[in-house]
Amino acid sequence: MWEQSEYESSKAYEAFRCYRDMGSSRSISKVSKRFGKNDSLISRWSKTYEWVHRANQYDAYMDKVRLEEREKQTKQFEELKLKYGMLMTLKGGQILESMDPNKIKIVDAIRMLDFGVKLERETADHELEMLEKKLAKINNPPHEVVVRVVSAEDIRKEREKEMQQHKEKD
Repeated sequence: MWEQSEYESSKAYEAFRCYRDMGSSRSISKVSKRFGKNDSLISRWSKTYEWVHRANQYDAYMDKVRLEEREKQTKQFEELKLKYGMLMTLKGGQILESMDPNKIKIVDAIRMLDFGVKLERETADHELEMLEKKLAKINNPPHEVVVRVVSAEDIRKEREKEMQQHKEKD
């Protein structure tokens, strides 16, 4: 759609790319000045080769790409939060179990446990929210949806099992 059209000259396409890449500040006069051409020629190219429509299609595509990338990064971040939340919970528990009570500040171990549990809970809540959003996008009823309700503890156990399996592979 935003690639060079079959009958579009190289100069017209170069002018279109300039127009397309201007984003929200697009204007025929800016393209005219940039290429040293009169407004009427650039305007004719714009109409003939549907620059406005093509640029809008490009914008929509780029918005979709950025959104998908943001969702991917968010998912990766949530996975890291869950992983480190579980590790903090595990380490806090290990410290409590292995340390001489006279050598550990109980407040530090409690903080570590508390923070780990909060991270796990927050991540589990976020995963549920993402699932709800995906289900909301489905617009072809009727669909049978099976939802399994799990606790943060269930999720933690599943993640620990996955981590253990991953360690065994290494």
